[in-house]
Amino acid sequence: LYEKAANGTTDEKDRIELLNEVALISEEIIGDAAKAIGYYERILALDPVYAAALDALEKLYEREERWADLAVLLEKRLAMATEDEALDIKLALGRIYLDRLHQPAGAIGHLEDVLSRRESDTEARHLVERLLDIGDLRLRAAHILEHVYEGRDEIRHLVRVLEIRREGAANEDERRELLRRISVLRDERLRDDAGAFASLAELVPLEPEDG
Repeated sequence: LYEKAANGTTDEKDRIELLNEVALISEEIIGDAAKAIGYYERILALDPVYAAALDALEKLYEREERWADLAVLLEKRLAMATEDEALDIKLALGRIYLDRLHQPAGAIGHLEDVLSRRESDTEARHLVERLLDIGDLRLRAAHILEHVYEGRDEIRHLVRVLEIRREGAANEDERRELLRRISVLRDERLRDDAGAFASLAELVPLEPEDG
């Protein structure tokens, strides 16, 4: 009855309200998630920022494990979110892209944004640390974590990501600078004489000759 009324009205506001009613009936009374999703999606086709439909679809997509649809929906919600809300959404997107869609390249930018504002966010940090094991994202993940570890004064972790950056240095100037930093941190902060010496031994042949 509601659906017929929705199809029969030409008033967009009335149509949205009727579709929302039939979506609620499908979801909560009949228990037909697929139908409810279809109705909520029709609402968004009429009004892309209709909050009730956005909220309901977010829950339904997650419950039905429609991860690709959930990611698309959350990407759209970023445009209308406050800064704090956006960071929470980006963290959720990082988790979905990495763990559900197995698309780590889609995760890293969102996680970088989270850590640039909330460097103490443990979940975001752990997710980026997992990206250190993915070849084509390894250097970018190391750059992101460098600032996090530096800000938190986590020197052992900082040296680890600086070593990763050293391995992927674009030129000898960058490699020299990284080796200098690593040797100083190992010597002065970690009291790792052997590690500091190893870094210096690698650095010396790279230093330009006088004259």
